[in-house]
Amino acid sequence: KMLRGNRPQAFIDKLAERLAYERGGTRLYDAIITKFLEHADELPGVTVSELEHIRDEEASHALLIKECLEQLGADPTAQTPSADLVGVETMGFLQAVTDPRTNLAQTLHAALAAELVDEAGWETLIALAENIGQKDMVARFREAEQREQEHIFKVRGWYELLTLRSGELA
Repeated sequence: KMLRGNRPQAFIDKLAERLAYERGGTRLYDAIITKFLEHADELPGVTVSELEHIRDEEASHALLIKECLEQLGADPTAQTPSADLVGVETMGFLQAVTDPRTNLAQTLHAALAAELVDEAGWETLIALAENIGQKDMVARFREAEQREQEHIFKVRGWYELLTLRSGELA
């Protein structure tokens, strides 16, 4: 009764995808924080608490999706096809960030790419939720998407600051 439409399983799959991505984003920001602490002097005025705030929002987005899956009677631990794919994709970002040869600008480049994909994923999830009449979820997802747009703005600014200052492109 909670799901209307022809393919409720597609919505569950995309929720599981979002959950996997947000969990991956939380791990990614843990790695970014580690890299930042090694190179904090390169970004004066930026604090570790700003990065921790983004990491905490990624974790809260994962909790939001977990709650939505449970509300629909779905198993939040199920590995759907889209969740499996996202797990592989996010490992690439994590590998780039944790590579000891990666500098802070390159780390932020990977973070920016991850944030852009993240924001696009929320857009898709919002459209799917609207399509099946999940108005409460749509409102919550729009709020999460707004947070992701803020992440993009911050990370892009930090990345551009480093690349313009050093004259190098990551």
